[in-house]
Amino acid sequence: MSSPLKFVSILLTLCLILLNTHVHARIISEDKKLLIDIILKQTGTTNVIPLMTNQLSGEILSILKKKDVPLDQNLVTLVQSEAKTVMYEEFILSNKFNEIFYALYDEHFSLEQLKELVAFYDTSTGKKLLSVMPDISRRSMEQAQEHSKGIGSKVQQNLIKRFDEYEQVSEKTSKKTNTEEDPN
Repeated sequence: MSSPLKFVSILLTLCLILLNTHVHARIISEDKKLLIDIILKQTGTTNVIPLMTNQLSGEILSILKKKDVPLDQNLVTLVQSEAKTVMYEEFILSNKFNEIFYALYDEHFSLEQLKELVAFYDTSTGKKLLSVMPDISRRSMEQAQEHSKGIGSKVQQNLIKRFDEYEQVSEKTSKKTNTEEDPN
């Protein structure tokens, strides 16, 4: 799965969890909301809804295909149109998309820190960070997964060794206890 699709999947899951969880609403200042809106635009987060919509459409079409429903262009267009409409209603018209991010950013950043983020993302370094971060995230995950492939067998080997040591100590303790109890 490509990095943008992983990000979309994670974000969709996060959104669905947040939609189904009762969240106590905090009052967030309009200044903070404005700064968060700018950050969402700077980071490209506002482009996630179309990606989520495409993923949702694809999942629905895949389910239909598995159920042997013939997929002609009219059905594909209908599914895509409905997914787009519902996503728009549920996230944009209801302002739920922004509310999710308002709460998350408000939880972690003060007004001053948000101002600093906006200013940073406007610098050449901030812009470079935004452009390379998906690649850094993807590649670091790939490298960590590659490195961790042998860890399971190493843990298993260490545990076998430790279990053998534990059994030897247990046997010695058991023999010593039996010897002390039976003076014959």
